[in-house]
Amino acid sequence: MSFKILSAVMALILASIAPLAAQTVRGQLVEEGSGKAIDAALVVLVDEGGTQLAGALTDPAGRFTLRAPAAGRYQLRAERIGYRAALSPPVVLSSGQTLDYRLQTPEEAISLAGVEVTSRGRCFLRPQDGQQVATLWEEARKALNAAAWTEREQLIHYRAVRYERELDPVSSEVRNEQARSLWGRAENPFKSIPAETLVRNGYVHSDTSGVTYYAPDAQVLLSDVFLDSYCFRIHRGAEGLVGIGFEPAQRRRNPDVEGVLWLDQQTAELRHLEFRYTGLSGILPARSQGGRVEFQRLPTGAWIVQRWSIRMPLFAKQTGQTHVGVVVRDLLAGIREEGGEVLEVFGTTGSHLAQASRAALEGVVFDSIAEAPLAGARVFLDGTSYSATTDEAGRFRIDDLPNGTYFAAFMHPRLDSLDLAPPRAQVQLVRDSAARVELAIPSRVGLLAAGCSPEQRAPGTGVVVGFVHNSGTDLPLAGSEVVLSWPGGQTVVRTNPEGAYRFCMAPLGVALSVQPQVPRGYNRQGSQVGEQVALTLESEGIAHQDLSVRFVQTVARSPQQDLGTSVGRAEIRGRLLDAESGQPVQGAVVRLQGQEGGRTTDRQGRFVLPSLRPDQYTLEVEHLAYGTQAQTLAIGGGGIVEVELRLSQHAIELPGLTVEVLAARETMRRRSGTRLDLFTREDIEDLSRTIHHVGDLARRIPGLRVREILHWGGTRDSVCIESSRTMPDPNNPDPASICQSVKVYLDDMMMPDGPELLVSLSLSQLESVQFIPGIVAQARYGHGAENGVLLIYTRGNGPTASNRR
Repeated sequence: MSFKILSAVMALILASIAPLAAQTVRGQLVEEGSGKAIDAALVVLVDEGGTQLAGALTDPAGRFTLRAPAAGRYQLRAERIGYRAALSPPVVLSSGQTLDYRLQTPEEAISLAGVEVTSRGRCFLRPQDGQQVATLWEEARKALNAAAWTEREQLIHYRAVRYERELDPVSSEVRNEQARSLWGRAENPFKSIPAETLVRNGYVHSDTSGVTYYAPDAQVLLSDVFLDSYCFRIHRGAEGLVGIGFEPAQRRRNPDVEGVLWLDQQTAELRHLEFRYTGLSGILPARSQGGRVEFQRLPTGAWIVQRWSIRMPLFAKQTGQTHVGVVVRDLLAGIREEGGEVLEVFGTTGSHLAQASRAALEGVVFDSIAEAPLAGARVFLDGTSYSATTDEAGRFRIDDLPNGTYFAAFMHPRLDSLDLAPPRAQVQLVRDSAARVELAIPSRVGLLAAGCSPEQRAPGTGVVVGFVHNSGTDLPLAGSEVVLSWPGGQTVVRTNPEGAYRFCMAPLGVALSVQPQVPRGYNRQGSQVGEQVALTLESEGIAHQDLSVRFVQTVARSPQQDLGTSVGRAEIRGRLLDAESGQPVQGAVVRLQGQEGGRTTDRQGRFVLPSLRPDQYTLEVEHLAYGTQAQTLAIGGGGIVEVELRLSQHAIELPGLTVEVLAARETMRRRSGTRLDLFTREDIEDLSRTIHHVGDLARRIPGLRVREILHWGGTRDSVCIESSRTMPDPNNPDPASICQSVKVYLDDMMMPDGPELLVSLSLSQLESVQFIPGIVAQARYGHGAENGVLLIYTRGNGPTASNRR
């Protein structure tokens, strides 16, 4: 289903030539009694039927000029917000006459502070039928009339922005946004059709081209048919505001609107209009449909629509199996919002009349692993083009931002080296203020603790995390059992490939002890358990405790030596050292020759390569200062290989400069801050020559680990896609045989056999593939999504398909 908004084209047009002098009234508006000239008031010429024929704003001397269309009998009416209107006695204009007139306006100011608001007062068919309702309506009418007059006369120029957004249906978070700047003369930012048509056919029209949502503009609100079709009542608002609400006087078959015009109780100025659509099919949250229009009075007395927005629901088809068969229903998949904002206003002579207040975002990006600010990071609002780059202190600031709920994120090569998805933080942007956010590459401890689901962070419990290493080689120990004990209980987990362990729901306020054991596959000469460490959790936080086990070490070797065959070992754990100084080599990439990816050594020079089939491999080590070195390594069946490699520096020949020319689509993705966890139809088509199934595609997504699970006895091997932070199951003696897969959704339906589906889907069937990390996925999809969710859409389905329509 596609949606559209019938919008006014805000274009720059030539100033019209003033009509030739005809019947003219030249006058001055003064205050009754004092004779003080009244500036910035609207004076209008009305005929005997009350129809407004001409208008003008008074200058600082109170002067105005009105031209009548023909000779006849007229009256002058002066309107000031917050004051009683002044109406002259009838005046007669003959053909070609110029009349000088001094119009006096009463000094009596109007205050809305005394308006009484009951919980649900009577709804009057006409505003004039209730005294207090009539008072409110008259002040709102003045502002609406001035706004309509300002639009017709086109007396101002503006700089504005128009935007289209897609919002999350639950949190109203901005998923993506496109904006464009406009220059021109003031017109109504959204144009409605005649009030008679709206009352007869409704405010939402459907046809073969889509669905059109109409908003009530000033002309509609001032029309007689609107006043006859709606009833009005007083509403209590936020502090300092009082509202006049309108709702259909009788229930109609077609979609309608109801809303509130909010006024300042002290000045009686119209602030904004809020409305929502009624009579739409289904039960929809109020935030998904409706709009808001904000008004502003300029120093000249003219009124403009300063901001506006309209929200519409976005639906997706959901197919499910029930006891009666296949059921298809509409699912609220998102909210589309269209709107605009006038940023600057200028008079016809170029004078600057007003400037909008905008929001800003500032903060700092920190590398928690390196314990230093992160310079050169590109910080952006997710799904938009707003961005900035951090300075040497990791600081940034983004100005001229709209209101809204966004996610701030950042990109940096450091994230790629750590195989991390861009960290994000929700920010609430409010105009005329600067929101602050702190972004960071999580610490290793933080990454571990984040693996505890909300259900595993119950009140009265904490988290214990850490790393287990061989104290003889300082290398991490994978598969080591770690026991957490307390009076009356204990629990056991097994370390992951990086030697990390995690205990969720550890009890508070009791004596705890944690102790590691030598993992299977290692030489177990000597002690098979590590030192027992005591600790106590006093609050619902995180306790970090690294552990060590000492046992027989393997022999250190260099890339120039044959590492030989390591019987019973099927995983490589290593450390890189400088051959001369013996210092750890950080930032080297270690990989198996012929395979993509690899591991980057940490500050201690350590690296871990995943479990391997028994075979002979070539180990490649690449570093800017050491060049590329390689060595053959034979892997036996099952177990762990521990190596210590010493690298020698030598001269490196630098290649010539290569300029990479990006495709237009890739350039747009990078500029807009698009995450690398989304592949569109075009991306999949571009990669189809080098990949064979969804598993190959997932290898390119940061934060995911893709591996094959071997099934002996002739059973077909399967593909496992899991989070790179997934911890092994402590109760399984062979963790590598178990897939803790991410949840797989196909066209918004959860697939119980997700891993099997990944190798059977044809790439030509796919519209898009997107990965949602565990923390975000759990918030959206609930329990069971802590490892992340892989969203797969077939051709014609999903949000990227909606954007094509």
